[in-house]
Amino acid sequence: MPLPRFNRLDPITQRHILEVAKIHFAQNGFTNTSYNSLILDTGISKTSFYLYFDGKEDLYQEVLKTIRQRLFEVLGDWVQVKSKKEFWSNLAKKSKELATHLQQNPLDLQLAQPALFEAESEDAKRWILDLIKNGQEIGIIRSDLDLELIFLATISVFQAIDKWSLKILNSGKNFSHEAAWSLLKGLWQPIHRKD
Repeated sequence: MPLPRFNRLDPITQRHILEVAKIHFAQNGFTNTSYNSLILDTGISKTSFYLYFDGKEDLYQEVLKTIRQRLFEVLGDWVQVKSKKEFWSNLAKKSKELATHLQQNPLDLQLAQPALFEAESEDAKRWILDLIKNGQEIGIIRSDLDLELIFLATISVFQAIDKWSLKILNSGKNFSHEAAWSLLKGLWQPIHRKD
């Protein structure tokens, strides 16, 4: 978390610091990033820099937070739909928009996994909960289980899908969402009882 003086900097300087840091973290990873080298590349004195962040971990978390925010801006809110066809079409559209953004922003792609998985994201929780509730309303997602259980299972499957797809995107290949949708359909499949 940045110190209060960072928040008082002009937006251009804030963006500059975060962009330089993002380049260092994406290219070297957190462990291999030299904080002194990163500070030097910003063109800001070391003394001033320590007025903005307590250390490398705080700066790293701020970089991940900005990437996470950007990813959820691309994703947007879950738009309520009224049919199964619209549901899967909307999910595919959102996934494609996110994949396109990551392919066009390789630094975001390099840091997407820690940005999405190293911190609990309220945006992610809200988005997935909205998706589940809409899916239950139109009969795609089972409602015979506690909502929290479905929610936690869905998050786990989405994390697995994201890790898998990010690995493929990082290798420069394209992927089909069909395997991912198959996993979700299996998890969500409503139970039809024969009495």
